[in-house]
Amino acid sequence: METVDIIFPQNIGPLTYRVPAEMRAGIRPGLMVEAEVKKRIKRGFVSGMPLAPVPSGTALKDIAGLLHDRPALSPALLKLVQWVSRYYVCREGLTLKGIFPSELFEPVKARGTGKLREPLRPYQPRDMNPRLQGALGSFRDARKKGGYGTFLHHAASTREEFSFLLEAVGEAGGSIIICPDKQTIAHLLPSLRALAGDRLVEYHSGLNAGQRSRAIEMMASGLADIVIGSLSAVFAPMPRASLIAVLSEENNLYKSESAPRYSARDAAVMRAFLDGSTCLLSSICPSLESWHNAGTGRYTLLDTATGAPRPRVRIASAWGRERALSDTMHASVTKAIDKGERALLYINRMGHSILRCEDCGTIERCTECDIPMVYHKKERLLKCGYCGRTEKLYEACPNCRGSTVTLTGMGLERIEDELRELLPVGVDSLRRENLSLIAGEGAHLGVGTKTLTRSAALAGSALVSGVLNADALLHTPDFRSRERAFEDIIYASDMASQDGELIVQTRYPNLPMIGYIKRFDFRRFYKDELKEREEAGYPPFSRMAVLDLRVRKEPVLGALKTEGVDLLGPVPARLKPRKGRETNGYRVLLKARNREALHRAIEEILKGFKSPEVDIDVDPMTAF
Repeated sequence: METVDIIFPQNIGPLTYRVPAEMRAGIRPGLMVEAEVKKRIKRGFVSGMPLAPVPSGTALKDIAGLLHDRPALSPALLKLVQWVSRYYVCREGLTLKGIFPSELFEPVKARGTGKLREPLRPYQPRDMNPRLQGALGSFRDARKKGGYGTFLHHAASTREEFSFLLEAVGEAGGSIIICPDKQTIAHLLPSLRALAGDRLVEYHSGLNAGQRSRAIEMMASGLADIVIGSLSAVFAPMPRASLIAVLSEENNLYKSESAPRYSARDAAVMRAFLDGSTCLLSSICPSLESWHNAGTGRYTLLDTATGAPRPRVRIASAWGRERALSDTMHASVTKAIDKGERALLYINRMGHSILRCEDCGTIERCTECDIPMVYHKKERLLKCGYCGRTEKLYEACPNCRGSTVTLTGMGLERIEDELRELLPVGVDSLRRENLSLIAGEGAHLGVGTKTLTRSAALAGSALVSGVLNADALLHTPDFRSRERAFEDIIYASDMASQDGELIVQTRYPNLPMIGYIKRFDFRRFYKDELKEREEAGYPPFSRMAVLDLRVRKEPVLGALKTEGVDLLGPVPARLKPRKGRETNGYRVLLKARNREALHRAIEEILKGFKSPEVDIDVDPMTAF
């Protein structure tokens, strides 16, 4: 090749360079090279031949040097970078910068072990039950045929999900395991070390620069049999991954919050397709999109949840109660503690409560986000749960100067106070730094937010698992609210042992969703929810994108020329802060019948703005 395109880890597109004659024999796509960019030598990757012919007479700069004798990015991984750039509408250079650590370009000498803290209760694989054995047999038979395939494992419990994963990984060659958080990674490490020994590589944000350099070196040189990490592990620079597994595939932590706004789950499926390998998505409550893909034949469903033993489910009325615990919940928790067993309670709000003025009805709201400020008793502050803004606690209503202010709603701190009054036992509230308090053998009563229900260390450990405010989960202005509520309650049930019970407090026991939870009827829930999504034109039956416009004046967006696309907005929005930029702006929602129409509409809107003025989120987790 006489000329090549090179992508650099900065916010620019590919640049074309001339290849000196002495380098042409060794130049290949994916190879790391050095070249001049704005009078400075930078490192980047050869992406291929120029997409357009170079006009005759154009003065091109020469590549300064080749850094390795083999490509650092495999052909499949290079194509994945380019796919992420196209699909999530992000320049290739910014994509490169966003998905790879700087140590890929500038290695640092390793120091320390890079190990995560050992898990509190190391996972011990149990004997495979007949349901798991049957699913594993189907999985093996399908893999023997070779080629690409994505499987959706619907597990009955987190323990079953892990057992199936370890069996699958133990039979694969090079494997990538993607986890939603570092706690899950730490939980699996002992079992994975037993499988791979020193050929197990950790790849996550908990490593320092030297440790990441060592991990990259092992992966690129083919010395890693298993790579485990968080969302960016989907881009692990291995020559080839024969199996890519995504645990708790429905988790919204897999959606990147900065450019490129990729989904690690969807990128894992695409990488497996490009590599001709296997992708294993697993969850105790699969996402609606993945369930739909399994129903339409894109994925192969491995169902080990149907017919599995489950904890007893009871529905407790929350009508007319000032206290957090209903009589049913209080009696069951007390009984469990008296037996020396564990009870775990889930609440979806941090802080203590919300302040309401009885004289004028005012509820203090965040001036940045326009959502109620939450009172944090321990710090005597009002906090916004979205942007983190704080205010001092006021003595008089800021609206009418009235002094009759009451506490409404329930938060984690208020639940702690009430439990200490009601029950003669220590109460541990779960935050990431004190997981050991609840997971320890002597802990009998724990209360927490999602960190509690998503903790692998607590799965199946409680005689009683309780959901204190199921109604609050449903009443959020988002098309995914029912799916998220169903998911949160299912994860709460996973904390209960098979001979334990799940108690759900609600004012609306006759809602269809509550009935589905009582029967663990996933298929009916997904069927109903998919029907409503289709009628309303929401994913997975449409494609969506949210565009945040960082401009001071309201933009005038005329009717789109692209057919089959609905445009909602622009509406004023308080955008997440970005260094050096104002955070006020406007938000636009696009809904399209298919991906092609969505991308044409995005390109049409982008023509009127400069690149730094627009943040693009394709396949957003929320509509607004």
